[in-house]
Amino acid sequence: MALAALLSLPYPLYTLWVLRADPLFAAWSAQNVTPSPSLWEWLLGFGVLGPLAAVGMVRAVRHGRPVDGLLLGWLAATLVGLALPLDLARRLSLGLGVAVGLLAGLGWGALRPSRRWMTVALLAFAALTPLFLLVVGTSAALGGHPLLYLSDGEWAALGWLRDHAPHDAVVLCAPESGLFVPAWAGQRVVYGHPFETVDAEAMRAEVEQFWAGERDPDWLTAVGIDYILYGPRERALGGPPPGDPVFRAGDTTVYLWENGP
Repeated sequence: MALAALLSLPYPLYTLWVLRADPLFAAWSAQNVTPSPSLWEWLLGFGVLGPLAAVGMVRAVRHGRPVDGLLLGWLAATLVGLALPLDLARRLSLGLGVAVGLLAGLGWGALRPSRRWMTVALLAFAALTPLFLLVVGTSAALGGHPLLYLSDGEWAALGWLRDHAPHDAVVLCAPESGLFVPAWAGQRVVYGHPFETVDAEAMRAEVEQFWAGERDPDWLTAVGIDYILYGPRERALGGPPPGDPVFRAGDTTVYLWENGP
């Protein structure tokens, strides 16, 4: 185990060096902050699995099997990582539910409730969270949430960009549309994600100012814009942009911008 840890150490050290030495990655890392919730929030989040996992931990210590040591070590290492003052502490919890769930299974086996209603009550209580997520997701889908749907014109425009625009091109669009362009068309955007966009708050403000008519066309050239996507999300923010229309489908138009119209 010590040898495996030693062999894997160069990669995180190199990553840490890059995040500090490269200005672009340093700026990205400075805003990519996901701290861990408090201990009480974790306990409330796991609900009934927490007490069962505590019983399972006692059983694992008593058994002392290799698999028990793996689960206990998994849980201990994750808890230490969550307690450290790291910007990405919350992301160290990925997979924590697996260890807690397995330990809770051991705890449930140790308790062995003899009454059927206890089992039913436990399963019903544990089902509240997935049921809540299912209801929320279904409601958003049935309500036509804009982050779940694209208009026919938007979808056609993304397809055109994917097939005709270079992948290193920069597309200007509404902040919300910036989530779809890199994923479905493959180009870069001025603003697309609050963590992945470097200097995200300033970039979002500049994009919104452009659509509000507070930026002159020279700003497009300064930023290095190649294409402008103008669909229903952009129309809600401002009027049509300058440039030459190169594709139109339904409610969406793609404009070409080459250092000025």
